[in-house]
Amino acid sequence: MSRERVFISGSLVNLRETASTKALVVKQVPIGTGCLVEEKADSGWWRIGCGDSQGWAKAELLSAERPTLEPLLAMAQDSKQPLKDRFDAALRATALDPEHADARNLLWSLFAEQEWAQLDRLLTQETGRLPQSHISVECGGESSTETCLMNAFEPRQNALDHLKKHLKIHNSERLAKSLFVMAVLEKPFGETKPLQLRVRTGTFDGDSKELDIQVFAESRYVPSDALKSALEKLPENREGGTTALVPERHAVLSSEERSAVRQLAGRWGQVRRESQGLVFWYDCYGNDGIEIHIELLGERVGVRLESNDIWEFDVGGVRLAEDGSITLRMLTGETLKHTRSRDDKRVSHWTGLMDSFGLVDGLFVHSDEKDAFPVVGPGPGECGDDGPP
Repeated sequence: MSRERVFISGSLVNLRETASTKALVVKQVPIGTGCLVEEKADSGWWRIGCGDSQGWAKAELLSAERPTLEPLLAMAQDSKQPLKDRFDAALRATALDPEHADARNLLWSLFAEQEWAQLDRLLTQETGRLPQSHISVECGGESSTETCLMNAFEPRQNALDHLKKHLKIHNSERLAKSLFVMAVLEKPFGETKPLQLRVRTGTFDGDSKELDIQVFAESRYVPSDALKSALEKLPENREGGTTALVPERHAVLSSEERSAVRQLAGRWGQVRRESQGLVFWYDCYGNDGIEIHIELLGERVGVRLESNDIWEFDVGGVRLAEDGSITLRMLTGETLKHTRSRDDKRVSHWTGLMDSFGLVDGLFVHSDEKDAFPVVGPGPGECGDDGPP
């Protein structure tokens, strides 16, 4: 008896060892691939064979007919359909034909529309919430609003390899605000991490000569191949003209966030465990580990990390956890987490991966407690004839 033939209808479907989303992925199969049904489970999973690979996939991601571009584009353009379904249709269309310009533009537009809708809900439900960050920008010449906004968010960290960025602006009459969505594709410098999609959504007032921008939401995640391809191939749409940019960027934190950070303010020195207990330890070059400085600057919070180099960051948000830990989120997207030791209240654990600085992971004590811990260095002869510094 011949086996039933089906086609992959999801943009990229995982074949798994068993009928579970937690099972190991055997292979990823792109949309339009023809497969044969080996077994059907009552749970809605089918075991299928695609070429030389077999695995389980959800039946809803399979179809009796090979997917074609036109119905997917029609679905994505149908404003009567739910936004999530339209975006999914555009994603599948772009995966089916990555070179189709209309599909790419539609996918980006629907992606931006989803972000607008999320921002719209945020502003409606949390009208009293302060913005995550604030930027004042002055633009000269004939620069457009779009160009001015894009330049305001130009990544200035050497740790990021800037690839592409795209911006869309939406005038919300109900909220009487201009909403914007900006997507930046970034690759961490010197790392093997996958390409990340950094999305900023917010509002702005003013014209292209002087903008007042508030960023209410930022996210960074790994984009799907279809979305990544669509963003990479979209035109830049930049207008000409000279631009003189004077940005002032800082985070505006809530009173609750500032109160949480206030207990962390000051200088933190790194300690290490030796035979005699926790000590401040320096090496043959006089280096004594990492120092963390938390500075309260009015409504702003600054972080300075010192080791062989000095790096400064602005805090864009603060998250309090039930276990008492406090996580500082930088405007650059990185995080630095503080956790108080349960065994010794004088000691805290700071951890975080700051792309431009490196890894922070160790035990620290506040400068107020520094005198309670000994300072030691290398022993005699460990640093050569001259001894330790």
